[in-house]
Amino acid sequence: MAGTVYGSREELGEGWGTGVFTDIFRKYPQIIDFSGHSHYPVNDPRSIWQGDFTAVGTASLDYFEFTVDENRTVHPKNNKKCAQMWVVEADANNRVRLRGYDLISDSRLCEYLIEKPADKDTFAYTPEKMAAASSAPAFAAGAAVSFKKNLSGEYSATVPAAAPSDGKIVFLYRVFVYDANGNPAGDFWELSGYYFTPAPEKVSVGIGNLPKGNYTLEVFAENAYGMRSQPLTASLTVQ
Repeated sequence: MAGTVYGSREELGEGWGTGVFTDIFRKYPQIIDFSGHSHYPVNDPRSIWQGDFTAVGTASLDYFEFTVDENRTVHPKNNKKCAQMWVVEADANNRVRLRGYDLISDSRLCEYLIEKPADKDTFAYTPEKMAAASSAPAFAAGAAVSFKKNLSGEYSATVPAAAPSDGKIVFLYRVFVYDANGNPAGDFWELSGYYFTPAPEKVSVGIGNLPKGNYTLEVFAENAYGMRSQPLTASLTVQ
């Protein structure tokens, strides 16, 4: 359903989804709409949405897809290492439990409990409530940035994975590069690999070919709601 789960938000240019049934669904808050084909991971907290009804994204058994900033249909390395699903339970008290599951690792990814599906006043998974309950990731004490240069002269910055502080995910890492005068010289990002189980212990962000000079870098871990960690800082001299 357009304008609901991650991948369907038209205002962010994601574009997947239809609004044909929205006005009908709004009349029935007990609806839990499962929608697929967009390939966005189930363990992204934006893959559940509540408003006038409930919407749930169903991920993929083929490949992962993402939207990052204005970049739609992002397909990262190893994106076909993908097999996620939901296990859905409804009990005698009308409660619905959703468990996100990774078939490759045979492990549970996330869990949501909808206590009263027909009472939207009790909905806990609205975008506003999810963001309010979230918090920025954090790097471990002593974490440091390392650099590598490939045969084409392109640099990458590698950091140890940050930890979520809210039990959700680290979505991506952003690197901001400044020249010797403090002027911006580029900004770069890389997805965290949160959609793999286990997630990578280190993440490398390509920062390309830099002209000769001295640079300062800031690396942030960012969650699904754009909340950023305290930065790791490092210096790089390109000769």
